[in-house]
Amino acid sequence: MCNAPTPKAGACVQCVQPNCYKAFHSLCAQMSNCYSDWVESGPGGQVVRRTYCKAHHPAGIEWSEDKKRWVRVSHTQDLPHELQLLLKLRGHMEKARLVCGAACSRACWCPLLVLTPHAVWVD
Repeated sequence: MCNAPTPKAGACVQCVQPNCYKAFHSLCAQMSNCYSDWVESGPGGQVVRRTYCKAHHPAGIEWSEDKKRWVRVSHTQDLPHELQLLLKLRGHMEKARLVCGAACSRACWCPLLVLTPHAVWVD
């Protein structure tokens, strides 16, 4: 991976880890399997790309040699089965909340959802 390239080589990005000053081309970072992601930042909802050098990456993300890509590390397999199911249900409920929020923001009215053990009723 390039580090502190010459100005003629093109635009560079810098590792977002504090006190890390490694700079590299975006394409060189991608080809070297450096971690990068897109995050929403600021009150205006701007989306920015964060790129990390090979020495740094966010917590919960690890490089998988067998898959040849970055993967999320889950520590839920150590939890009791009932708690794993509750965490999975929480994820599904959060997705449903986001879908309902998006639908309500597009509509002129927002229906009241009533959840029962047997059905979903819309009033």
